[in-house]
Amino acid sequence: MAIRELARTQSLRSSAATSFTPTTPRRKPLLTLVPNFDLEERVKNTRVFAVIIGLISAITFAGLLSINTLLTQDAITIQKLKIESLQLNEDREATIKALEQISNPAALAEAAESLGMKPSENPQFLDLNASTNGSRVKNSPATAVKP
Repeated sequence: MAIRELARTQSLRSSAATSFTPTTPRRKPLLTLVPNFDLEERVKNTRVFAVIIGLISAITFAGLLSINTLLTQDAITIQKLKIESLQLNEDREATIKALEQISNPAALAEAAESLGMKPSENPQFLDLNASTNGSRVKNSPATAVKP
């Protein structure tokens, strides 16, 4: 019985395949051939593309070169300013050291003696906070004791 059913289904398939007529119009195939392009036009388009890419590359390279040059010049200027700053600091330190040597009390006393000045034996001081009635000079010569 299985053999009869198998034979029957095969006969139905073969008769359906031969008797089938499509009622819908045939669709166009999904794949089509590419039209033949002109080779000269392709070469021309390729050249235009290459020129555009070359120009962009050249402009980019020139921009990078100019930026690099500016950065190098700034670095040189900064280095010169650092050297100048170090020299100024050394000069400042030398000036401060010379001022300290001149301002030394022993050096001041020696310079005063060389100018003909003599040390004060009876120093007097002004009292700026004293009243106007009283004496503003403390340790005046009148009250001082002579040695």
